Amino acid sequence: MFKKLMLSTFSLVLLFVLSIPLNASPNELTYNDLSTEQKVTYKEYSAKGYDISISRNEDGVVVISGSKRLNNGGISIQAEVETVTYEVNQSVYLGNYKVATIEGSLTAKITNYSSATITSYPLTLKPYGVYLGCTFTQPTYSNTIGSGYAKLVQSFSGTVQSPSGGAMTGTTFPVKMNYTVTASTGNISITQS
Repeated sequence: MFKKLMLSTFSLVLLFVLSIPLNASPNELTYNDLSTEQKVTYKEYSAKGYDISISRNEDGVVVISGSKRLNNGGISIQAEVETVTYEVNQSVYLGNYKVATIEGSLTAKITNYSSATITSYPLTLKPYGVYLGCTFTQPTYSNTIGSGYAKLVQSFSGTVQSPSGGAMTGTTFPVKMNYTVTASTGNISITQS
């Protein structure tokens, strides 16, 4: 048991080390840092007109996030209260292997350009196990309001289940996504922490 645990831990560390370019900090990635498979996802999101962000956590989980404001135009100058909806499409990678997708939308209410509240967030987490099969915990959410912004934090963890007997089988990894809506612009940013 101890040997399997050590092997799993070593495999996860090795996967993380191999996936970090020499000049990149743990959370900063650009298109050129992505693997061939990840670049395919990036191009798919770009073709859909998404705003794209790429983030990585300390456990080597890379999330490519695509989002698009569904309301035409920006925040209306005449409106004191504006409801803004964002389409969200994300791909979750453990190292170079896509293991899940997150799809859905977020809706925010913005008041007088100064405050925002995220009012709904029907986001669906779906396993995607072509190379690494994983199970995931049910996501939990915390919704906070700050000065000039609203932030939704989505937390879940995954466990590698297959291939059976593989070096990473049984490895657990956390994912924490931050969705932040800025009241003054109506823009959304998506990051990992």
